[in-house]
Amino acid sequence: IVLLYEKQIYAWLDACPHYAQATPMSWKNDQYLSEDHKFIKCFAHGALFNFQTGDCVQGPCMGKKLTSVNIAIVNNQLYCLRNI
Repeated sequence: IVLLYEKQIYAWLDACPHYAQATPMSWKNDQYLSEDHKFIKCFAHGALFNFQTGDCVQGPCMGKKLTSVNIAIVNNQLYCLRNI
């Protein structure tokens, strides 16, 4: 999940910490934001996450957070970086 907010890019693994790491958070293609567009929402059970910190702010995974993804922009291309 990659979001651009106030010229800052945030990237998160598409997996809710409440479920297994392989479970995507959207039920519809590319629909990850809450209705008011203020939070990332897991549509499986309604958990809300701060998109800047990844912290769960509402739902069954309180105290947990999304897994961040390291990214880089090179020549206007977005790359996901993995740790080796």
